[in-house]
Amino acid sequence: MAKQAYTREIVVGVVTAIVTALLLWLGGAIGTRLSDADHQTVANRLHNSDDFKKLLIDSLKNEPSVKGEKGDSATGADTAKAIFSNESLRTELETAVSKRLSEQLGNQKAELKALTAQLNAPAARFEQTTVGQPVDTSSPARPVGTVIEFNHRYYDTHGGYEPKTPWRYKVQEDGYYNVTAFAACAQSGGRLSLGLCVDGKPGNQRPTVFFAESQAYTSGTIIGGTTDIELRKGQLIDIRVYAGAVSASKLVAIGTTHVSIHYVRSLPK
Repeated sequence: MAKQAYTREIVVGVVTAIVTALLLWLGGAIGTRLSDADHQTVANRLHNSDDFKKLLIDSLKNEPSVKGEKGDSATGADTAKAIFSNESLRTELETAVSKRLSEQLGNQKAELKALTAQLNAPAARFEQTTVGQPVDTSSPARPVGTVIEFNHRYYDTHGGYEPKTPWRYKVQEDGYYNVTAFAACAQSGGRLSLGLCVDGKPGNQRPTVFFAESQAYTSGTIIGGTTDIELRKGQLIDIRVYAGAVSASKLVAIGTTHVSIHYVRSLPK
């Protein structure tokens, strides 16, 4: 066999072929040692590994023959053996493979970290089960917000609910959140709005985000909506209704007055 059959083109060609096998190989006991190593450290360990040599030979044994410049050829297994007998080619191969492997492991680690963060992210759902909470109607022209007192907690994974009056939820970490809320009131006509307040002051007349608004509200009609919003750790959020142009209004709990809060993703760096 001519040496031309063992050029650096061979090194480039075999890297992709064996990375998948290496990932499987590193999934065992050795993988627990190498998963966080940089590519040069991985290369050094591969250099001294008989397992890697066997893996390389097994990965290439079914590859087609490599043609040399003079028409001679080498099988995949011959190519692997030749690489291991050539210190320069072997080192180049090990470094290239370990670098590619390190990149793939890094990507997988980042994906796993993101998935873990999503699974462990804050989530909460509350409902109002009592009937008749009065809604402020003292300002017909510019309605004043009434904080909905959610008295039933379905779940609150990170303990964001603060057991105080008025009701409020304390944000547990920075991020983008999805907040959904619905409510219904008993009132004769008038207007009704529902909104999300972030660090809202008592008696405010406008929420941070409007969920829904009805200019000709029909008593008992469920209104609501959803929004994605950027929130910071420590901020306080609540849900408020605004009743206008009506003499009296009360919240009605018919299994619909509720709020759900879910962390969506982290903020950009």
